Formats: sequence, structure tokens, C-alpha cells
Amino acid sequence: MGTKSFRSYFIFLFYLIIFNNYINADQHKIILNSLFTQSSYPSINFALKQITSLQIDITFELNTTENVIIPCDVGTTVKILFNIINKTNLLNVLLSDACQNVLSYIAEAATYFHIPVFSFTESDLSLSSIDRYPFFNHIIPSDRDHNLVRKQLLQYFNWTRFGLIYQHGSKYTLVANDLSNLTATDKKQWEVNLTRGIAYRHGLEWHDDNVKNIKGLLNDFKARDVRIIIANFNQTIATHMFCHAAKEHIYGSRYQWIILGYPSFLSWWNEQTDCSIQELIRAINGTLQTRIPHLSIYDINEQPSYVLDYLEQFSNLERNYFDAYAYDTIWSLAYLYQSNILSNQTNIKTIVDNIDFNGATGRVRYLNGRRVGEILVEQYVVCRMMNDGSCKIPCYEKDKDCNLTVVKVFLAKNSDSKYDPPSLYEFNPIMWH
Repeated sequence: MGTKSFRSYFIFLFYLIIFNNYINADQHKIILNSLFTQSSYPSINFALKQITSLQIDITFELNTTENVIIPCDVGTTVKILFNIINKTNLLNVLLSDACQNVLSYIAEAATYFHIPVFSFTESDLSLSSIDRYPFFNHIIPSDRDHNLVRKQLLQYFNWTRFGLIYQHGSKYTLVANDLSNLTATDKKQWEVNLTRGIAYRHGLEWHDDNVKNIKGLLNDFKARDVRIIIANFNQTIATHMFCHAAKEHIYGSRYQWIILGYPSFLSWWNEQTDCSIQELIRAINGTLQTRIPHLSIYDINEQPSYVLDYLEQFSNLERNYFDAYAYDTIWSLAYLYQSNILSNQTNIKTIVDNIDFNGATGRVRYLNGRRVGEILVEQYVVCRMMNDGSCKIPCYEKDKDCNLTVVKVFLAKNSDSKYDPPSLYEFNPIMWH
């Protein structure tokens, strides 16, 4: 079955189920249907309990797929989705942390049936298309926001000439194209000197090909004397890229790497490579990254009491990088449904754009269904941590107490106008080689 026929068949089945379930709809109970890849998000239940305790005029019922963890597979997820809908009297909202490939099918079907879809993990630019996915909403800032911050960094340090590396695939290719378009508006100020894509195949049989591709790419950057390198790739490629950057000496005082940071608490550079951990640390040292914060960096006095209660209890909950974004998703829906403004869901993005509150992940606002949120600029620094929490340098990679540490450098925040570019607020000075 071809892609087009599969989509048509998927949408047809979806319509039959939705039509049958809408006949006996309970208008007072809001069903939150979940498609999760993780076993649980305790922050969601925490938010639901808080909303129930307030005794407002809405009731949320979380319909979860117990003991079912969805994979990043369209066919399996569609089957699970049909099972969920068959057990539900009314399909109000879909919540998901699914991958982009799965979400694109779900969001496309939702377009036909006016079903709001909220993702609190996916930032892919392909899902930000208003025409194609008018009912899809990002709860985390999209990859476009990272590019806006990168553009601010280029201006801040007067870096006018840079190169782009991107992993093949829509997620990373679109980010590179978007940054090129943003900087192309003023060709006198910026020059994209070199752009290269990288294909990476997993498996020992592809090792030599991967090494050849990465070395060839890095040598192109060295030959063109590109000093500012902006890169978009996953953690596996990042580890191998910096390994060979160490071998080709494309790091240190002559180069500045800026990568798309990973929403994870783990040290991604510990993956097995052709390099020692000391070589990797040496190459990564000084790298900048843009990343979404896992919690708000607001002044505590600006937070509502229910958010403060959540932050106080957060350390006792199962930790997931996106937990606080899941929490703010539930409260976003509470603000919408409390005013009954979702009774007519034909213009969902305009309605969602009315949300404005201080949540666990900062000020929660939306523009065309895309989160207008905070972005952190961080730096990887090889340093010796002191008792007062400061990072003292220099130290050497072979020292036992010398570690690769992530240091917050800037926080990028939007002004009261959602249309203005973000402003950089300094936390700590950059540590130059």
C-alpha cells in the first residue's frame, strides 16, 4: 500500500470511529487521551490533582494506555490509537511524546476532525506548518526558536562568517535551511561560507564509511578556513564528530562550535568511539549549545502558588527532562477549557494563542500553536568544580577531579511582544581558550 493510500485509509478509519463516539458525547468531561513512549509522567497526575482540588467547572479524565509503551512506528501506534478511541465516549484532546514520524500522521488526521493534538517533547519544524497541521501544538519551543537565538549569538559576538553541518533527515535539514533563510535577509552582515550534510549508518559494517564521511566533511571546513561551525545532529553523530575533530585538530582557540543541545540529563559523550575520553573532552571543551531548560529560571516571586507547590515536590517525582513541560500542558488545557473557549475548535491555534501564564517551564505563551518560551545558551567547560559550586580553570583532562561541565551562559527570553526577537541575558561569562 502506497503512502497516499495508507494516509487515506488511516483518515477514513479515524473518521468512522470519531463519528460513532461523538453521538453520545459527554460535554462536561474532558477526555485527555495519551500516546506515550515513556512508562509515566508523574507531573501530569500531579497537575490533574491540583486542578481537581480547585473545584473549577471542568473535569479532566486521563485515558492512558496502561502497560503499553508506543514505539516510533506508524502502524503500531495507529493500531493503539484506534483501541484508545474505541474505549472512549469522546475524543477531546490527544497528548503525546511520540516521534515526529508518528506525530505527522496523527496531526494530519486531527486536521480533518478538529482534534487538538499537544506534544510536549517534539520541536521538529515540519510540524509547525499552519496549513498542514492547524490543530497541532508545540509545548516546547520549536527548532525555529533555537535559530533565532543562534542569530542573536552571531550578532552579539560579531561573527559574520560561519558554516553549517546537518544530519540528513527532515528534523536537522529543516533547521539548517531555516537558519540560512534567517541570515540571508542581510547578506552584507552574514556569510554562510560552507554547508555540508552528513549521512550516518549504524552498525560495525558501516564504520569505515562513516569515518570517511566525517573526515571528508571536517577537512572541507578546514580547507575553507571556516572558524564558526553551527551543527545539527543527534548524540551519536556528535560523539563521533568531536572524536574526529580532535584527530583533525578542529577545536580550540581557532574554532567555535555551536550545537543544537540535547534534552537529557545524561553525558552523551560517553559513547564508544575511536577516541579516548580525554580526546573527546579536549575537543568538546568550549562548545556552545542552545537547549530548552528543563525547569523555569524565573524569579520565584513571579510563580503562582500551584507551580511553587509542584517545584517543591518535583524532586520526589520520577525525573524526566520533559516532565515540567507535560505539567504545563495540563495547565494550558485547564486555562482553555475553564472558559469554554474550545467549544468551537475550528480556529484552535488562534484560541491557544490566548494562553499566557507563568508555568513550571517559564512564561507559557503560544504563537500559531508554537510555544514562545525560554532557550538556554550553555557552554561545555573543562574545569575543576569548587565547594562553592564555581568552576575553576584551567585543569587537565587526565586529572581525576577535572570534568566536562555544562555552564549556563545566556538565557534568551522574549519581551511582552511575542513577535520581537529574543534578548540575551547573561548568567556567566564565556570561558575562551
